[in-house]
Amino acid sequence: MNAAMMSRMKELEAQNARLRKMYIEDKHGRAVLSRCPSTKERSTGQPATSTIDVHSIDNLVPMLRRRAFAAFLFAALFGDCPAASDQSHRPPGPVMMVHFDYYPQDMPRIHALERRLESAIKRAGVGELGETEFHLDGNDGYFYMYGADPDRMYTVVSPILKSSRLMSDAEVTKHYGSHTQTAVLHRDGEHNDSGK
Repeated sequence: MNAAMMSRMKELEAQNARLRKMYIEDKHGRAVLSRCPSTKERSTGQPATSTIDVHSIDNLVPMLRRRAFAAFLFAALFGDCPAASDQSHRPPGPVMMVHFDYYPQDMPRIHALERRLESAIKRAGVGELGETEFHLDGNDGYFYMYGADPDRMYTVVSPILKSSRLMSDAEVTKHYGSHTQTAVLHRDGEHNDSGK
C-alpha cells in the first residue's frame, strides 16, 4: 500500500473509533446513539439518547468495519489519488543509463553536468533526469534518465555528455523494453555500439 492509502485507512479507523464511543448499549441490548454523554437530560427535558437501530452493539462494529473497508476500497480504486498519478508519470525503468568513472574531487563538475542535462531534457520535453548513483566502494557513477524514447533522449543528451571530460569512455545503455543497446562515448565524437 502506498502512503496515501495508508493515511486514508488510518483516518477511517479513527472515525470508526469515534463512532464506537458515541454508541452505547441500552438496557434492552440495542445500539443507542449518545448525543450528550455527560448528561442524561437536556434543558428541554428530552432524554439525551435516541434509538438508532434494533441491532445489538456486537453487530455494529463489524458493520462499521465493512462500511469503512468499502469506503477505503472505493476511494483507492476510483479516487483521484496523487500517488497513482505519480506512478503513471515515470516509466517503470530508465530508458537510458550512463555509467562513468569519477573521483571525489570531480563532484562539483558532476553536479554542474547534472544541471545541464536536466535543463536540456526539460527544454526538449523528452523526459526527465532521474537519480544519480555513486558507488562508495569504487569510482563508478550512474545517471538514470526516464522518458518515452531512448533515441530521442540520446539525441538530446549526447552532445552534452561528449563535451565533458568526465564522460570520456562512459558507457551509455539505451533500454528498448527487454532489449538494450550499449555504446561507449569518446571525446572525439566516435562511439562503439554493442547490442545486448
